Amino acid sequence: MSNLHISVYKGEGDNALSISISGDIAAALTAPTAAAPPAQFGGGLLIERAPVILNPADLPRRFLDASGNMVEGGSSHHVITHFDTAGLMFDIRAPRNVSSTAEAWQLARECDLLGRKGEWVVGKDWENNLIIDRDFREPAVNPQSFPNMPNQGLIYCDRGLKGSPGRVWFVDLHNGNVLCTNDDYNGLVVPCLRVPPRQ
Repeated sequence: MSNLHISVYKGEGDNALSISISGDIAAALTAPTAAAPPAQFGGGLLIERAPVILNPADLPRRFLDASGNMVEGGSSHHVITHFDTAGLMFDIRAPRNVSSTAEAWQLARECDLLGRKGEWVVGKDWENNLIIDRDFREPAVNPQSFPNMPNQGLIYCDRGLKGSPGRVWFVDLHNGNVLCTNDDYNGLVVPCLRVPPRQ
């Protein structure tokens, strides 16, 4: 393995941690079940509860239309991006500003795509981070993988900050960071489907 550089920085607070890895590597990242995510993570993958392995072979994504049919490349219309390895589908048809986590969940539950009514949810932080591409920055979203995704804004995650009522985790589309802010921040919602669906 050549030209490998790893740096770890422990910042202010209990959970502030920054990890930078560069070089030609394929890695499996895992974390204990009880691990809490950092307050800010400047990368394209955040592991919280379950191990996820992403290698270069896993990166090509399939594009599906609203009927579940394959479509050619990007499209200016409704596209669902599917991650085979993680078993996730992201609906990016109509990202819109919401004013609370409750409103984000309401919009997600109203989705009825691919005949999977009731299976669309607000993504976990590591799930939403799959939208981020490590090769892109400002914006951190690859337009070939997510042709309809805005190039800036914040995506709601499914949980608040432990011990801080009214605070919630977000993924920043512009720089790829995961951060926390007030629940009523005017951010974006991206409903996602986990297969098999969550209970």
